[in-house]
Amino acid sequence: MVSDFGIISCPLPHRAMSQLIQYKEWADARFVGDENTPYSKAARQNAKTVRSVNYFAVPDEMFVFGNDGTNDYFETFMYSNEAIASETPMKNTPPSMTQHDDREGSPWLIKSMLSGCAVGIQRVGVKKLRFKANVLPERVAVLTEAA
Repeated sequence: MVSDFGIISCPLPHRAMSQLIQYKEWADARFVGDENTPYSKAARQNAKTVRSVNYFAVPDEMFVFGNDGTNDYFETFMYSNEAIASETPMKNTPPSMTQHDDREGSPWLIKSMLSGCAVGIQRVGVKKLRFKANVLPERVAVLTEAA
């Protein structure tokens, strides 16, 4: 989904997604995104779009877990895809190779293109979130009508 801020995304740990999938709204939700995004089919199965936000599960090791004295928590970021950009400048000259026989071992000197990556982040489009971390997913009680 696209909002005023573009596509909104939020990674969650697998154990948080295991808890959220207990709720009907999450269980029935489907990932809404472009077909040409670099997600594999397995990653799409671990992603949900709820209220125009794309949530996706990533390994627990990618999160900061802690304890604030009373509760265990984890931290993640919700961000607009338009708030994060990267650029890789590249020098497109052909590589040159020269051998230096005047040095021990006759080493080769190779001059080739080298690139780096610059990442730009607009702070207004990124929000840090802290959630209570559950140790194990708990089954959600479902209200039923008496027969």
